[in-house]
Amino acid sequence: MACVEDNWINGVIAGGDSVWDSGGWAVKTGITSEGNGYSNTMNEVRALPEVAVSDLLAYYDAVRDAAFGVIDRMSDDDVSTEFSRGERTITWGWILGHVIVEESQHLGQVALIRGIIRGLNG
Repeated sequence: MACVEDNWINGVIAGGDSVWDSGGWAVKTGITSEGNGYSNTMNEVRALPEVAVSDLLAYYDAVRDAAFGVIDRMSDDDVSTEFSRGERTITWGWILGHVIVEESQHLGQVALIRGIIRGLNG
């Protein structure tokens, strides 16, 4: 979820490097931005290095701080700024809404899995 927020807000809207790249997280975790598990096979995902939870939380905090900085600097007019994505044009407002929906969906998936693991009485 942090990578999605990082790429959309810090990369696309801010127009700069993602926190992953600028903060050296590939070196810290042993995971490149290209080899992050997206569209990989299950065997490739299993081969990803183990990363300490503290490192993941530190990355998430850095992403969130940077993203809030970007959002805080946005004006009402900025929400209508257009960005070309493939064959369609989207706005910064669409991006922010997409990030909220994407994170909500994944949090729901995490809650479902936790519920399955804990069982009905957990």
